[in-house]
Amino acid sequence: RECELLNRDFVLRWKNSANQLVRSLGFISKEASEIEGETIHYGMLSIKPPAKKASQLAVRPRDVIFVLDRSGSMDGIKMASAARALTLLLNTLGPKDTFAICAFDDQIEWPCDRGLQSQLHTFLKATPAGIDRGARLLRQIEARGGTEIGAAMDGAYAAFRHRGQSLGRQSVIVLITDGQVGEVGHTFKTVQSNAARVRVFTVGI
Repeated sequence: RECELLNRDFVLRWKNSANQLVRSLGFISKEASEIEGETIHYGMLSIKPPAKKASQLAVRPRDVIFVLDRSGSMDGIKMASAARALTLLLNTLGPKDTFAICAFDDQIEWPCDRGLQSQLHTFLKATPAGIDRGARLLRQIEARGGTEIGAAMDGAYAAFRHRGQSLGRQSVIVLITDGQVGEVGHTFKTVQSNAARVRVFTVGI
């Protein structure tokens, strides 16, 4: 409508009668600009595919490394919040998933490796017993030291390389941090160079 106050979203919903979506984008809004003779068009369109039933969704099992910031800036409520967030994430894993925990400050520690002599880092199965063990290990982690995020991320990628990527499984890194880190240029390059084979998610505390 003319003279409509555009201070909210206009949402159009419709049902798709076809089995497959045809991607299309059309701009119909016209607005005269300050430059004589030029017309500016505005528009944005989001198209979602038809919903699938749960039985139709193919879920790939995941190998997840939780990279947990335990540096001095995480002391107090931040550390408790990070542990709580990680515990909640553990409970989203399925029985076919595996996980490992990498805690870092100016040193790197893999709590799941305690008492083991193996050169490969331990991935726990996301069974009730495995998740319970992971939650118990989290309660033993305390904040301390500096923040060397680059070495921690390098260590997580190296753990995936040494373990070998199993066919049909998805490698995932979940970084949990308050963001008070420095020298992130190297880390960004590392993430970008491994983006094709390892997904990275972040949780800000």
